[in-house]
Amino acid sequence: MHLQVFHLVAWRSRYQRNLYTRRFSMVLAAKTPSPLPIAEFPTSGEGGGVPIRWMVPPRIGAACSFTGLPRTYFTQKVLGVFGEAIVQVSFRQKGETKGTRLAFVPSIHDLLLSFAKNRGNASYGSLVRNRFESAKSVQVPQHWLRAPQNGRCCDFTGLGHWAFYELLERAGDKIFVAQLKLPTESRSSRLVWLPSLHSYLLRLAQEQAATL
Repeated sequence: MHLQVFHLVAWRSRYQRNLYTRRFSMVLAAKTPSPLPIAEFPTSGEGGGVPIRWMVPPRIGAACSFTGLPRTYFTQKVLGVFGEAIVQVSFRQKGETKGTRLAFVPSIHDLLLSFAKNRGNASYGSLVRNRFESAKSVQVPQHWLRAPQNGRCCDFTGLGHWAFYELLERAGDKIFVAQLKLPTESRSSRLVWLPSLHSYLLRLAQEQAATL
């Protein structure tokens, strides 16, 4: 009799643990946001596979999606020490003390590829001199891009909703924006012509590089 009671108690304990585990997993899955879809932009560079887009440095505790480097190493070494060979833009929102840097991914690829080929800084000077010409020769996708919704990031620049809209406001008519709004809608949807966005960022990068 005592043995049967012991088996019953042990079975109920295992059943309750499994039940709590399933409930906790369901709650955790409901609270964990699903990853945002990443647009498949065309690629360039030797061997292909290099996305034609801009990127922001990874967040604290995260790694760069293109190089795998952690945030500190990526910002201090890649964008800092070798930053003059990379096409990048410093963008600061209103009220911010520190700005956000946007880097053109193909220029990062050119820098790393030159180090891999030359085992050193043999072609570093040519990269610095020709970085803007190389960025202008890249074929940017000829299509429209929807502005990121609240809580999401732009697939082409990596900027969040508010930062992207502030960029459009500062650019003015230098970036082509089409606003679509139905009579029943209170807010309009904005579509950005991608080549004009890329051209504006390149022009801004050249202006900032000239002041350094």
